[in-house]
Amino acid sequence: MADPHDQRFFFALLNLSRFCIDTSLLHRPIAAALLWGAATADASVIPIGIFFELLWLDLFPAGAYVPPNGLLAFTLAAATLRHIPHPSMFLALAVLLGSAMCAHGAAGIELFSRKRQDSAMMRLADTNRRSRMIFFNPDSIVFRAVAEQWVLGWALFLACALVMGIGLRILGLFSLPPTPVSWPVLLAPAFMGGVLSLRTHRALATAAAGLVMAAAAIQLS
Repeated sequence: MADPHDQRFFFALLNLSRFCIDTSLLHRPIAAALLWGAATADASVIPIGIFFELLWLDLFPAGAYVPPNGLLAFTLAAATLRHIPHPSMFLALAVLLGSAMCAHGAAGIELFSRKRQDSAMMRLADTNRRSRMIFFNPDSIVFRAVAEQWVLGWALFLACALVMGIGLRILGLFSLPPTPVSWPVLLAPAFMGGVLSLRTHRALATAAAGLVMAAAAIQLS
């Protein structure tokens, strides 16, 4: 079993790739899953990365838009499922959905953090235009922004892990009898996200039909 501290470090480190460090697609769930699998020699996390990659296939940071934190969702789901010896299908699905909800909430917090950092940039711009204003050191602003993003990554992971753990315990999902986890069935809702990225009426109808069939398959399993 991996140390929980190592997992939080992994998330906090890669979370910097969303805004502070240009690492191209490193923050995408599938890239994080491949790195995790290579580092731990555990290929069981790859389907988790595929799930979130397909779910938010057409969502990426552009302009002022902050997409769901797929890295948080993947790390949270992978860490949770690895520490459950024999999860049931419903428990695995609940972990995936709970992680997706945490990713949406984290996006709102990140947007608030970005606005705070934008205000610091505006103060720096005012300094360049008005020589009488108090000087703001660009190095200190960048260092503070990166440090805040690092702390935010740790805090988000810890808070989301705590909330989801309490939620799963309240719902009594830990006591469900263990059943084999069928990833093809669990990936079906994520495939619907990939279909919806086409943004056509046929894609919407296909996604709706697919969700109905996926729900029936999970119920029968």
